[in-house]
Amino acid sequence: MSNPAPANQTSAYLTLPTNSPFLTPSPSSHDFRSDTVTTPSLTQLHALTSPTLSLGDDVYSESTTTTNLTTRLCTLFNKPHGLFVTSGTQSNQIALLTHLARSGGPPHSIIADSDSHILNYEAGGTATLGGCQIMPITPQNGKWVTLEEVKRKAAVGAVGEDEHYAGTKVVCLENTINGVVMPVEEMRRIREWAREVGVKVHLDGARLWNAAVAVAEERDTAERGKEYEVTGQLRGTVEALRELTACVDTVSVCLSKGIGAPVGSVLLADDEKFIAHARRFRKMLGGGLRQTGVLTAMADAAVTEVWESNNAALLQRTHRIARRLSKKWVELGGTLNKEVESSMLWLGGIDDVDGGVERWEALAKEDGCKVAYSRVVVHWQITDEAVKGLERAMERYWVERKQGTWGSAEDEAKEAKKVGYR
Repeated sequence: MSNPAPANQTSAYLTLPTNSPFLTPSPSSHDFRSDTVTTPSLTQLHALTSPTLSLGDDVYSESTTTTNLTTRLCTLFNKPHGLFVTSGTQSNQIALLTHLARSGGPPHSIIADSDSHILNYEAGGTATLGGCQIMPITPQNGKWVTLEEVKRKAAVGAVGEDEHYAGTKVVCLENTINGVVMPVEEMRRIREWAREVGVKVHLDGARLWNAAVAVAEERDTAERGKEYEVTGQLRGTVEALRELTACVDTVSVCLSKGIGAPVGSVLLADDEKFIAHARRFRKMLGGGLRQTGVLTAMADAAVTEVWESNNAALLQRTHRIARRLSKKWVELGGTLNKEVESSMLWLGGIDDVDGGVERWEALAKEDGCKVAYSRVVVHWQITDEAVKGLERAMERYWVERKQGTWGSAEDEAKEAKKVGYR
């Protein structure tokens, strides 16, 4: 396993002071808390020196850099219309507000996975801003929702007209969800039913880049074994992206997770009028930014560097590291609370014992690594040294746990650690 391309290095095109943080190893190189912690690579900084960088006002649609990025992503995902926004949360909320406004207004409801970001980690935005009831589903398979579960929860047809119910207007999917990939086939089934009953489907694609790589890995392995791991030539990543987004009416694609841009998401849709309406909600939510080219230039560079380079080789590497770490954890005596299908691990044997979370975080810190509770997220700037350090922390954790050498802590403290690292 080789290190990723250096995140920071000297450049003939960009002169930085010798004490610049961009000329030292990335602060994220040992940070396993989330893939949001990545720092701008020198490639991204180079983009700010381009003579074609637009400093136009995006509210007036004059930022050609932003328009070009949006057009590029529309083509990549095979969705004809798009809108750059500041974050994944804003993108999700704009999408839902737009869908709900165009559906005729309240009373209305949406369906979402009980573990979804929209339900749990967006500060109640859908209820507060949209006056919308969220109907959660806890998947019986422990992974992702099924069509049958959606149909049982939905208030459509005669039930939707009943005065006791808030009619279902949107089904919200998430892929990946907790690092687990929702199959294209199940998404397609839900979309076909939704069309029949007049319900829209929105996808929170915060880690859709990883989902597409995982789908391509599974298909390529079925055809050629693990040849792509040797050659680095994974096939079908773009096709997987397009299949996943073909299953939904709208999709929020995060640029700061997965591919590691500093800021931003893009909301993509099939309907031009939808995006025109969404622009108004973006303005209402404070997302009408001006010289967005300084952000979208770096995001565009991230797409090239992390996604397009050698068929998403850097993302493939994060998946391999996640599998390596999961194997190590299980060999030491641990379990996994979720299957490892992308770049995320949920470690069993940490939050089931008093003091486990605190000790795990402390042991990781001793080896220079940052972790948060039982989740481990591998991003493209994680180094080989960091992986080895986390493996050493795993070894010491299980030695100590089996010996019973540490005490207890409040459960509330464990929960507090979860804030801010989605």
